[in-house]
Amino acid sequence: GAAEPSLCAFVLRRAASDVERDTSARSAEPQLALVDLGPIGPIEDAVRAWRERVAEAFRNAGGPDAAAKVLEALAAQS
Repeated sequence: GAAEPSLCAFVLRRAASDVERDTSARSAEPQLALVDLGPIGPIEDAVRAWRERVAEAFRNAGGPDAAAKVLEALAAQS
């Protein structure tokens, strides 16, 4: 069958022992991990919806305090 398009990401993360020991500690040797994000369709849908909410918030905000209003509106939707 045809392969379904999917996404993955490379992330750097601290070793689990560093996280358990002290959340503010920084590991000298971060680990590179490949994370499977799954099928691309739901991710594209979520990004599209987010962009629409941001655009709508900017249209509704206007004025000198637009950036603050946009952030407040987006936070309220979460």
